[in-house]
Amino acid sequence: MQARFAELEKALAEAEAKTTRAQSMAQQTRAGHCYVISNEGSFGSDVLKIGMTRRLEPLDRVRELGDASVPFEFDVHALIYSEDAPSLERILHREFNAQRVNMVNPRKEFFRVGLAAVKKKLKETGLEADFTMTAAAREFRETQALLAGSFEQRKVVLDAVLAAEAHIDDDEAATQHHETGSSTTLSGN
Repeated sequence: MQARFAELEKALAEAEAKTTRAQSMAQQTRAGHCYVISNEGSFGSDVLKIGMTRRLEPLDRVRELGDASVPFEFDVHALIYSEDAPSLERILHREFNAQRVNMVNPRKEFFRVGLAAVKKKLKETGLEADFTMTAAAREFRETQALLAGSFEQRKVVLDAVLAAEAHIDDDEAATQHHETGSSTTLSGN
């Protein structure tokens, strides 16, 4: 058991070192991806987020943005590789500055702009990108369909969601117990 634990600790340390090296390399280079994403269920059909990432796997950033801070996942409309991603992002932000959703905080990169306008601006800069022009908005559309359905249909789905949530909580508690060697008991009144 001790040998397996040491082996796992070594693998974890190697993975952390690899991540640190990748982040350092990303910070030293200007190469990366600009992304154009939407979240129709959270912001409506006319709002896009235009941002950039230097991560080796740009979709990791998109997934991160859609984790806990918004009720639905983001749809990717375009991922544009650039040798100078910060400059490309700046060009797009300046072009659509008047359409910012939040006019006072430049770190909020949401714009009321259509995909066709973004695609046109990219073409003007000499860049071609594959665009998905229609948002799947899968979770949002499924939620809307459930809301339009019967109470019984919603109850079945929501009961399944609660069961899945309880399973996730149980898995997290078991992991915590295993990592700390202790347990936590919740008590109510």
